[in-house]
Amino acid sequence: MKKLLLSITILFAGAQLNAQSFMLHDAQGANITGQTINFNSSETFNQIAYHAHVMNMASTGKTVKVRRIALGTQPFAVSDFCWTACYDPSTNLSPFGILIPAGATDTSFIAHYTHNEEETGTTTYKYSFFDQNNPNDSVFFILNFNITVGLEEHKANAIVSSAFPNPASSLFSLKYDVNEYAKTAKIVVYDMLGKAVKEMVLENKQGTAKVDVSTLNAGVYFYSFMVDDKAILSKKIVVTK
Repeated sequence: MKKLLLSITILFAGAQLNAQSFMLHDAQGANITGQTINFNSSETFNQIAYHAHVMNMASTGKTVKVRRIALGTQPFAVSDFCWTACYDPSTNLSPFGILIPAGATDTSFIAHYTHNEEETGTTTYKYSFFDQNNPNDSVFFILNFNITVGLEEHKANAIVSSAFPNPASSLFSLKYDVNEYAKTAKIVVYDMLGKAVKEMVLENKQGTAKVDVSTLNAGVYFYSFMVDDKAILSKKIVVTK
């Protein structure tokens, strides 16, 4: 009986020694301990941030460090994390720990991520939080940074109507709407030999452009709607007198 009690005591002590002292929550309070989180983003060139809270459930204070492990990254991924301080992207283990009192929660962890328009897909990191005096006392969560917008969606573009009236005797009009990524927009009219005979720079992102062709000889021409010096639309226009 004494041997049995001793064995039970040893097992209980071992279980207590290996028990997790921590629990992880997201910024909304949901338990993310051991979970895989999908963080979707379409913020081109902007830094996004994921916040996690660490709760110390032990009866004593714990000094906690963070370890980051890259499970899969995109070529242009730039990522860092903050724990007592924000470290450069090459840092995977926090140099310092944070003392979390018994029963308290620390809310200072932030995972940063920046992507650009050359990439889509997923970058995945595992973040582990552990007692610096007992690294086996640890918890983790896995974070997928999902880039949900493709390259084409970030290119300069425009929606453009056909010219009206067509044929035109004095002027023709185009309705247009240029997206936010465009820097410049213009309409260029060419003769049959491909020579530019008229150019109209557009000052507004959207509206109706009226192109004066009254000085052109009667005949067949082509017009192109240019966004950042690339033709979005090219069609024929007939000028009459």
